[in-house]
Amino acid sequence: MTNDSLRQGTRPVIKPAPAPEPIAFKPRQADHVPSEAADTDVGSTEAKPAPHQTMTEPPKPNVTTVSAETNAKQTEHDLVELSQAGFAAFSQTNQILVAGFKEFMDSQAAAAKASVDETLAAISSLTAAKTFKDVLNIQSGLLKSSLTRSLENHRLLTAASVRMTTQAYEPIKAQLAAVTSRT
Repeated sequence: MTNDSLRQGTRPVIKPAPAPEPIAFKPRQADHVPSEAADTDVGSTEAKPAPHQTMTEPPKPNVTTVSAETNAKQTEHDLVELSQAGFAAFSQTNQILVAGFKEFMDSQAAAAKASVDETLAAISSLTAAKTFKDVLNIQSGLLKSSLTRSLENHRLLTAASVRMTTQAYEPIKAQLAAVTSRT
């Protein structure tokens, strides 16, 4: 496009590009077809004998083939046993963890109930207090007992967590030992 054509108000003529020539598809030809492959029927599922065998004579198993099949079956059996033992170990671990969490939740519920009972008793004592000194003594006693109970619960929780983790790891540890002893 030139500046003169723009000034005169004419549009340049754009010619479409020529269409590409179609590509001819040529099927690929096989380089070499063996004579045995040419004799087989593709859709047939019937086994045809090799040229040196007859149908009445069954193929003789190779000794290495039989031992390989036996080894494969034994390996498959070992893998199934290993998987079942691993599943059993994780199942036992799960049971131990569930029992441990139940014990933990029961102890936390008991601690919460004791805390609520103690707080209610302190509130009733506060309403019966006659002097400011009595109120401070009741509040300090409640704070001291709450802190003591909290520290005791934390100690018990830590001990229970360590015990539960150790017990839950035992089945997995035994399974790992069994697996490593096989190899």
